[in-house]
Amino acid sequence: MILKVSLKVVFVYTLILLAACSNGARQQNSSEDISAHTSPALAATWATWQEAYAALLRDYASQCPYAEYYWADWGWHFAVHNMDEGDIPKLFIIMLHSSGHASYSTIYTFVNGKLVTLEFQGITTDGGVFAPLNNDTFIVHAHPIGFGNFYRRLELDGHALVETALGRTELNEAGLERMFGNGEEEDHNWHHSYEWFNLYTIVNIAGDRHLVTVQEFESIFLRRDERKWLEILSITNENVEQSIFGRY
Repeated sequence: MILKVSLKVVFVYTLILLAACSNGARQQNSSEDISAHTSPALAATWATWQEAYAALLRDYASQCPYAEYYWADWGWHFAVHNMDEGDIPKLFIIMLHSSGHASYSTIYTFVNGKLVTLEFQGITTDGGVFAPLNNDTFIVHAHPIGFGNFYRRLELDGHALVETALGRTELNEAGLERMFGNGEEEDHNWHHSYEWFNLYTIVNIAGDRHLVTVQEFESIFLRRDERKWLEILSITNENVEQSIFGRY
């Protein structure tokens, strides 16, 4: 009961401070610089990961990049995803730019009462990130390239997220014919199957590619029915309540 009351108090306090970002929007800096972020929450000790994540998001929200464009969905966002068998999810911090790109800048976890930053090089992309439905310890970054996509598999290794595989898809002859041949799509879901693509793994830093089967590709980057896209959320009262305090 005491814990529930404590969480409610912290949550109400969070709502009040999150509102300050939008209320003072016209006076804030709109710089796209997202270099080293400092937050009082990182130095504090917390009773729960919910309190810690809410405080951290409150600090990000107070910075309000792009704030004079208060009508646009730009600036700091977040996603919550569990990458292991524990009950504490990872907190992804994401900047949505006016260019349409998204920067996955930092990923946090919670260890022994403290916020911990995962070692992670970061990604700036016009694509997105998906994860296995079974919460296995990896994510896949995908972004469009030509008539296909480029993939990066990133695996959790202790407190680091490391790149372990690269892949690429491009439409094969049948896929190109399906796209351009009859001038219209009878089946709007056909391109969701890897069978219409040539599939490659990238075998070295020079970008040399090795053609693989659908089964080999899916064993690394998942079948489409085995994965979910991370939901990118703006830092609002409702999203913090549902994704942080309402998660368990």
